[in-house]
Amino acid sequence: MKSAHYLLAVFTLGSGGCFLDPGACQDEHRTLELAGTIVTSGSGTQTIGAAVSLNESTGNPGFRVLNLVLTTALNGEIASASLLDVAAGGTQVLATWPSGNIQLTSRWDANLELASSPPTHETLAQLAGAGRLQLRVEFEAASGLTSAAGPLRVTTDGSWEHLRCD
Repeated sequence: MKSAHYLLAVFTLGSGGCFLDPGACQDEHRTLELAGTIVTSGSGTQTIGAAVSLNESTGNPGFRVLNLVLTTALNGEIASASLLDVAAGGTQVLATWPSGNIQLTSRWDANLELASSPPTHETLAQLAGAGRLQLRVEFEAASGLTSAAGPLRVTTDGSWEHLRCD
């Protein structure tokens, strides 16, 4: 009877990790979360909350998705949103979300599949730490095309984790 309890305990512990699926521990996931406030230019200044996250997974299938959420109701329809490196020598576009979805009336959400293309997790974290990472959103307002821009800071810099084996 003791051996049956022992076997049950070993099976229970072993089945929670990679005991039955040794290849499963090769899959990893990490997330970089950034946040900031962007402000419209010109008259009728509007402050907009923004959150960007880069979610990456290795394995089969692996993915890299850059997600943007604007958490304030906008005075217009979004034309595009871009992630920028605003270095002293000029501005470089790192990624552009061409479209998104309105969630309720006060939230805009967009995903961009990056596959293996830049920007990397490390690059975004370094640029945000140096104060060079900026989000710019262009939208159609009653007064015409308006833009909002502002810096992003790192809120969570996650390291690689084994989803089913840690």
